[in-house]
Amino acid sequence: VLSLEQKEKGIVTASSGNMAQGLSWIAREENIRCRILVPDTTNEAKLKAIERLGGEITKCTFDEWFQVIVSGQCPMLDGYFIHPVRERDVMAGHATMALEILDELPECDAILGIPSSRTMYSDVTDTRMRFGEVLLCHMLSVKGEISDQSIYTSSCKLFPI
Repeated sequence: VLSLEQKEKGIVTASSGNMAQGLSWIAREENIRCRILVPDTTNEAKLKAIERLGGEITKCTFDEWFQVIVSGQCPMLDGYFIHPVRERDVMAGHATMALEILDELPECDAILGIPSSRTMYSDVTDTRMRFGEVLLCHMLSVKGEISDQSIYTSSCKLFPI
């Protein structure tokens, strides 16, 4: 929950995907200015979606963008920074996805998907682990093929695909 002062200054994130679009949408609904830092390699369709939802785009190099992700600070844009993967409420939302899957499919023993971030994937798998079960999760390639390397929630190891 943002304070009145934070709302007046607006919100900021560094994302070119779902976080950017989701934050732009809620900011528009709440009449809050929303600034989005995106890598200059972001495709036009994503940029148009962000703008259509009310986000104000600032482009930077990938290295600059990644430094914002690593540092958790976005000095080039004014406003309250909402980290796209480290923010507690964002992580809770990711974990909710696993709970929804388990609610609909209680016999589920594997979740296949392409996560938008490794942190999100960890949040989802950690949710299942907290229910006392070991869940084998597979990272999918962009083509939808199961990667040779998988994640076991009991060890929470993350492997690139």
